[in-house]
Amino acid sequence: MALLGLACGPGPIAGEPVGDVTTDPGAGATSEMAGDENDEGSEGSEGSEDSEDSEDSEDSEDGAPLLPTYWQDVAPITYEHCVVCHRDGGIGPFSLDGYDPTVALAPLAVESVVARRMPPWGVTDDGSCNSWRDSTALSDAEIATITAWFDAGMPEGEPVDDLGVPELPSLEGALSGSTPVFVPEAIGGDLMENDEYRCFLVDPGIESDGYLTGSAVTPGNPGLVHHVFGVLIEPTQDNLESIASMDGESPDRPGWPCDSPFAGVLPKASPIIWAPGQGVSKLPEGTGMPVAAGDLLVAQIHYNLIDPALVGQSDSTTLHLEVEDQVEREGTYEFYPGLLTTLFSSQPHLIPPGEEAHSFTYTVGMSGLVSQFGVGAELWGVFPHAHELGASISIRLIDGQGNETCVAEIPRWDFNWQHYYYMEEPLLLDFDDELEVTCVYDSTGVDEPTSPGWGTQNEMCFLGLFVSAGP
Repeated sequence: MALLGLACGPGPIAGEPVGDVTTDPGAGATSEMAGDENDEGSEGSEGSEDSEDSEDSEDSEDGAPLLPTYWQDVAPITYEHCVVCHRDGGIGPFSLDGYDPTVALAPLAVESVVARRMPPWGVTDDGSCNSWRDSTALSDAEIATITAWFDAGMPEGEPVDDLGVPELPSLEGALSGSTPVFVPEAIGGDLMENDEYRCFLVDPGIESDGYLTGSAVTPGNPGLVHHVFGVLIEPTQDNLESIASMDGESPDRPGWPCDSPFAGVLPKASPIIWAPGQGVSKLPEGTGMPVAAGDLLVAQIHYNLIDPALVGQSDSTTLHLEVEDQVEREGTYEFYPGLLTTLFSSQPHLIPPGEEAHSFTYTVGMSGLVSQFGVGAELWGVFPHAHELGASISIRLIDGQGNETCVAEIPRWDFNWQHYYYMEEPLLLDFDDELEVTCVYDSTGVDEPTSPGWGTQNEMCFLGLFVSAGP
């Protein structure tokens, strides 16, 4: 059975204003929007520039430019980027499958597209900072076509019936294991005021040696679950005795408290990380992480209860693994806590209140990964992570001569849409290489300094990497 990846989702974020888009398609409201907001958007996650701009592709018989129509110009875009989720039975809250439903929701859809909230894709994808696998980003030309169609009164055009919908990434024959039913409670304090971190032992049913090539997480209660971290461990006596001891400290509640999923166990690998917006995560083709028969998972789940309506609710989250017999080369996930490390210094890095662009930068050396995989180790994927004050994140590779290469840019960070981003082609690593990570925060409207911490209302500047041996 294939597990489909739900790496797309429902329109604008709940609680976020939709904006002042007129419902009169002839009023031209989006022309101003497409000028002001799309100027800003053009610096962000644009798609490839080889899309055709249907708006000025042909002229009519009398020499006047042909207006874009739904079926000939807009539908090829929406079926490629939107209908995969927004269709009957899809995970989007409404359908965009066809002319009538698209017209009914056009003001909402156009505003979300112009603001680049939809389709959800964070990293810049215009070729200036890498090219990314499975990108859902729209190009400037595609956005211009959609807004021109809206401003023209949304003409239908000649219906066509051969538009295909891309398949979502899926896990074939996925192994799965679930955490027990659990009711989280806020721990309190400055670093976890409305949150609880809980670890659980999960058996995914690995019956033979192989290589993990993909993963996914299905939160049982998405409103509660801030993130999930899965650590692979061997079922050694030391690991199992340590877990039994930690679990036994709170016998009336499943699992054990854990700021770190590595506490008390000897980890083998960290194959799973999930945050809101992440669907199926497939490793680059030909790569995998070794697993052995009987290996288990420690699942760390961060629960957030800032919404009083969630207090007393339960969760049981399922973790899914795809395992293959052989791969061409091994890889690994590595994680860097960044901002959190300042908590253990004499002066933790606080984010001052009322600043629109406060930045924090740190560097991480690549020598350890190069020692593990050799010169020419391949950097394939990045998982940037911040919390609700995050405004933008940039990652740059600096070599031993000081030359810089753009690895990834997220110009408009959105906590609700996070992904493990994989490049079309890897970057090669050397011993002297460093990654420079910069997180920018917007604390306008905040009255007190914000501390690094594990709570959702604290902040992070976290980086995950996927690196493999060279071919």
